[in-house]
Amino acid sequence: MKQLDVNEEKLRDLYLRNLAIGKIQGPPTGKTSQDKVWLQYYTEEQIINTEVPQISIYDYMMRNNRADLDSIALYYFGKKITYRQLDNQINSFAQAVLDSGIQSGDIVTICMPNTPEAVIAFYGLNKIGVVANMIHPLSAENEIKDFLNEADSKLLLTIDSSLDKIVNIIDNTKVEKAIVVSPSNSMPNVMKIGYQLKFGKIKLPSNERFISWNKFIHSYTKQAVIEDIEFQKNSPSVLLHTGGTTGKSKAALLVNENFNSMVEQFKSNTANFDRGDKMLTIMPVFHGFGLCSSIHLLLSLGV
Repeated sequence: MKQLDVNEEKLRDLYLRNLAIGKIQGPPTGKTSQDKVWLQYYTEEQIINTEVPQISIYDYMMRNNRADLDSIALYYFGKKITYRQLDNQINSFAQAVLDSGIQSGDIVTICMPNTPEAVIAFYGLNKIGVVANMIHPLSAENEIKDFLNEADSKLLLTIDSSLDKIVNIIDNTKVEKAIVVSPSNSMPNVMKIGYQLKFGKIKLPSNERFISWNKFIHSYTKQAVIEDIEFQKNSPSVLLHTGGTTGKSKAALLVNENFNSMVEQFKSNTANFDRGDKMLTIMPVFHGFGLCSSIHLLLSLGV
């Protein structure tokens, strides 16, 4: 099938919109992905003028905030993290990942709940062209093992509450390094002390494959400059896993355009967010809606 250029694709979308609203008559294919019935909710002007930028998820989010880096990106138990601080941490993590031997195109697994480290890791991996394999930290041991093996992950980021499960299965995976994060890691100092007094500090196994978040960041800082990754259209960026309600959970592969187009879609049809607004994010980062609508959308809008 011939690959349409941008203008040809827009003309086809206009045709499909008119077909969907009954302005013209024609036989549908019966395939939603080809008929694009959702185009009936867009105006002709929106279809013609809206273009999804051909850049990475990371570049899209940061490009929209370059002029306001000192505004707040994340609140975490009262701690405020600005876009400038977030970007610095993203770069530090990305640099550490590269220096640990991971290359563009590899798959790194993030087994985390909603902490700043999960957000930092997601964008950090995307910045260097590494695919983020997002999995539920409450998954059973065998599920985690299968997810890791299917992705051939050599690097894993996990929350400390899942540590025992990782210890039990790591020898049956290709994971060479497991970065362990405590929920207290990014808390304000007073709250962090209280959390550690109640739950204790992370006790890593003697196995050298396990390392804390802070030690990982500070151990791998040899590379001075992170070279820009050339953007490639429809290149893999994220693996999300289905719920498994009809059988074994399956990995769904998403690309940069999936995330960025959703923000563009929101901007075209909704205007209920202003820069500086706040939204409570309770959907998890390992969930498609949580990662895209509750993280990437908000941060890309300066919310």
